[in-house]
Amino acid sequence: MFFDAKSETATLSDFSPLPAGVYHMCVEEMELKIDQNGLEYIALNLIVCDGDHKQRKIFENLYLSHEIETLQRNSRAKLKLLCEAKGIDGLKSSSEFAQFMGFEVWVKLGVYDSKSKDGTKKTRNIINGIKPYVSDDVPDPAPAQTAQKAPTKSPW
Repeated sequence: MFFDAKSETATLSDFSPLPAGVYHMCVEEMELKIDQNGLEYIALNLIVCDGDHKQRKIFENLYLSHEIETLQRNSRAKLKLLCEAKGIDGLKSSSEFAQFMGFEVWVKLGVYDSKSKDGTKKTRNIINGIKPYVSDDVPDPAPAQTAQKAPTKSPW
């Protein structure tokens, strides 16, 4: 038999949002993209490095310019925090994204509800903070199901 579904034990990843909390994460990808309205944004992909949610991914689009001022301001603030965590003053072009690949950070995640284009409610994660990862830092307490290794000092 080419594939035996009855004996297969692999399952798909859970796409529900992670519980709000602080996670040790790595930058997996940063890419400059253009949305359907022609606006440029940075597609930021992060992956949880350890703990109960190891290998789970977070995707966030960072708009440097957008007609929704709050979206633009929050996007720029997140990119600023990422640059500060890396110890750099800024980026001259998207060619500099490569220096972030595999970069470890503490990420404070929140959970929020949004509506999709068809009006259905979606619960999503949102990045509320980024700090440099130091292995002896302790993240703010996260719900019990997200417990990670307990370093000794909080990044917040």
